[in-house]
Amino acid sequence: MDTKMNNNFYKSLEDKFRGSRDLIKERLTIYLPFLEVFKNIEQNVNVVDVGCGRGEWLQLLQENGIDAFGVDTDEGMLENAKKFGLNVKLIDAIEYLKSLDDESLYAISGFHIAEHLDFELLKELVKESFRVLKPAGLLILETPNPENIKIATCDFYLDPTHIKPIPPNLLSFLPEFYGFKRTKILRLQEDNELKNSDFVSIHKIIQGASPDYAVVAQKSAKTETLELFDEVFAKDYGLQIDTLMSKFEKRLENMQKNINILITSKNHLEEQLAHTNLRSKHLEEQLAHTNHRSNQVELQILSLLNSKSWKLTAPLRKFADFLRWFKKGAYSYITFAPQSRPVRVAKSLVSKIISKINENPKIKSKLLKILNNFPKLKAKLKEIKKTNPHMVKKQDLQYKNLSSKEEDIYNKLKNEIEKGKNR
Repeated sequence: MDTKMNNNFYKSLEDKFRGSRDLIKERLTIYLPFLEVFKNIEQNVNVVDVGCGRGEWLQLLQENGIDAFGVDTDEGMLENAKKFGLNVKLIDAIEYLKSLDDESLYAISGFHIAEHLDFELLKELVKESFRVLKPAGLLILETPNPENIKIATCDFYLDPTHIKPIPPNLLSFLPEFYGFKRTKILRLQEDNELKNSDFVSIHKIIQGASPDYAVVAQKSAKTETLELFDEVFAKDYGLQIDTLMSKFEKRLENMQKNINILITSKNHLEEQLAHTNLRSKHLEEQLAHTNHRSNQVELQILSLLNSKSWKLTAPLRKFADFLRWFKKGAYSYITFAPQSRPVRVAKSLVSKIISKINENPKIKSKLLKILNNFPKLKAKLKEIKKTNPHMVKKQDLQYKNLSSKEEDIYNKLKNEIEKGKNR
C-alpha cells in the first residue's frame, strides 16, 4: 500500500503542476527541427529518452516517424506511458546507457531529470551519452531555469526530489568538457507578449525570464553533416533575465528623462512666475504712487477752489476770457474773415441785389453786358450766388439783420429797380 502510494505521488504531483499531456507535447515540438535533420539523411532514427515519465516526448516522436524508447525509475509514471502503447522500461538511466553499444543512438534526451541527480551522476550521464551517440548525435537536457527568480527561489522546490537548480552556463559547459563539438542553450516557455514588449516591471523581472531551458549538445562529425544543423543551432531561443533588466533600465532612463523635462519645465514656470510677481509688485507700487499723486493734486485743486484768492480773482478770470473773445472777434471783423459779421452781411446784401436784378430782365441784361467787361467780378458774384442759393428767392429775402445804413442802401437799390420796371 505504501509503495503504491509512493508510486502515484509523483505522477499526481506532475499532473497538478506540470500541465496536461497535450500541453507538454505542444511545448516539446520545439526540439523536432533538430531531429528532422537526421530524418533527411538517415532512414532509421532512434532516440532514447531517460526519465521518460508519462511519455509525452516518446508519443510525439512516434507520431513523427522516429523510433523512441524510454526508461524511468518511477513505476507509476511508466504505467501511464504504457496505456498509450509506448515502448518503456523500468530501469536506471545510467545503468541502461552503460548497457548500450558505442555510437548506437542518434539522440538521447532527458527532460527534467538533471535537477534530480547528484552532480557526479549528471557528469556520468553526460559521459555515457557521449560514448553511445553516433557522430553528429544529439544530447538534449531540459531543466528549470534559475535565471527566473521565482523558479529559482520557489517553484523549483515544489518537487521534493529536486536537488538544486543548475545554471545554464554550467549545464552547457558539461558536454563541452566531455568532448561534444558544440552546444546551444534554448530558453523556453516564456511569455511571447513580454518578449516583444518594451514595458518591463519589477514583477516581470522576477518571474518573466524563460521558466525552463535546455542544452542541446552535438558530437563532432563531418563538416558537411554538421552544416545541415547550422540553421537550428543559430536560431535565438527564449528570454533572458539580462534582456528584461536592460529593458527595465531603459524604461527607467526614459522615465528619468521625462522627469528631468518636467523639472526643467517646472523651474522655467517658477522663474516666469517670479518675474511676473516682481513685475506685478512693481506695477502695484507705480499704481500706489500714481494714486498718491492723484490724491495730492485733487487736494491741491480743492484747496485752490476753496481758497479766498480763487474767489477774489474770479472777476479777473472772466474779464480775461472776455478780452480773448473780443480780441478774436475784432481781428475777424477787421480782416473780413470768412465767418465774420461784415462778410456775412455783405454776402446777404449782394444775394438780395442779385435776386432783384433777376426779377428785371432788362436791368439784368444791361448789367450782364457791363459785367462781361469785369470777368473776375462776374465770377465772384456767381460764387456768392452758388454758395447762397436760398437767398436769391424773393420769398426768402430778409433784412432784419441789416443795420440802418445797410437797410437804407438796400431800399434805394430796390426803388431804382422798381422805377426801371415802370419805364
